Amino acid sequence: MIAFLGLSHLGLVTGVSWASKFGETWGVDTSKKIILYPEPGLAELSKKYSKNYHRTTDFSLIRKSKIIFITLDTPLASNSTKKLDSLIDKAIPNFGNNIVICIMSQVSVGYTRNLSLRITQKRPDVKFKLYYWLNTIIVGSAVERFLNPERIIIGKEKQETPIAPNLLHYLKKFRCPILEMNYESAELTKSAINLYLASSIITTNTIADYCEVVGADIKDITKAMKLDARIGAKAYLTPTLRISGGHLEREFIKLKKLAKAKKIKSGIVDALTRLNERRFLWAVERINKLVSNKSIITIWGLAYKKNSDSTYNAPSIKLITALNKNYSLQTYDPIAKVPGHIKEYSRIDDKYEALRNTSCLLILTEWDEFKDFDLKKAKRIMKNKVIIDCVGILYDRKEELNNFTYICMGLG
Repeated sequence: MIAFLGLSHLGLVTGVSWASKFGETWGVDTSKKIILYPEPGLAELSKKYSKNYHRTTDFSLIRKSKIIFITLDTPLASNSTKKLDSLIDKAIPNFGNNIVICIMSQVSVGYTRNLSLRITQKRPDVKFKLYYWLNTIIVGSAVERFLNPERIIIGKEKQETPIAPNLLHYLKKFRCPILEMNYESAELTKSAINLYLASSIITTNTIADYCEVVGADIKDITKAMKLDARIGAKAYLTPTLRISGGHLEREFIKLKKLAKAKKIKSGIVDALTRLNERRFLWAVERINKLVSNKSIITIWGLAYKKNSDSTYNAPSIKLITALNKNYSLQTYDPIAKVPGHIKEYSRIDDKYEALRNTSCLLILTEWDEFKDFDLKKAKRIMKNKVIIDCVGILYDRKEELNNFTYICMGLG
């Protein structure tokens, strides 16, 4: 029996995907309530392999498992492990002997080694092997990235200790490089990857600002950059209003805490945090320059990225809060909703109706349906023809936008 402990986004994606690849799998949590996240491919896999995947709140079933994956997501804002600790403490009394435990949850450096000590103290009668499996799944492509990883990174108590044969059997089935290192190296690799990605995004934002004032085009520049072997085709080189969703930002929190604990300077982390927090002002400044007070502004896209209903740390939230005193706001998103405590806006269920009498269209999410919308219809119903495209989704149609004032990040 294989068990996945913790059925948040991470646990559901990995558990259902595992069931589709390897057969019978159990998802274990304290609650029967399951949210089937709008993750591409997840609902289809869940339905197709329903006979392989089972859910339970009965922690005693863990005793039958030879491998347990710990997969509860930690909160984005605080990186608190309180709920994770509670879940693990509930599971520990049910660990069988010679068990293999893999923690995939997002944790700080040192957590896995401390967990090993905790298990030993609570269950001195149990022999176990504990590993940290660095997860690099991304919302919107999580299923694909788990099933077809570029590499698997495994943290061990000692780097020279071989991986348990029953776990290694499954790892080899993924047919990708397996990188082995100690706990601390693997945990810090997670932060290192995310810090590098975050710095790439914020660097691109800076380049985009230069583009706008000198008449350059960020798309041409990033195309050239991606062909540089030192950067690469999949580099994060799209300018944005902020690093949204919280997954990369969580690394700022972790690294700041680590720097404080170890009494070292956090360096670039402080600068990246400050620049990211202020980036949404790019849109505010352009709106204030182009749109009269008390005008209607339409926001297309509330989710922090397409194929997600999450607005956590999304630019839409900051912008609604920043703009609602001086403008009337009309919003549209196919699935995402603004948190209930935010009131000063109108939600409209049709994207064209949301444009009626507006002085400015502000596009914040790269939903596919925004790519080919009817410009002639938009021209008829918009009061003023201003489009501020914060995700570059209309960039390829910029030649068609002669009748509009089109502002795109990084386009001079």
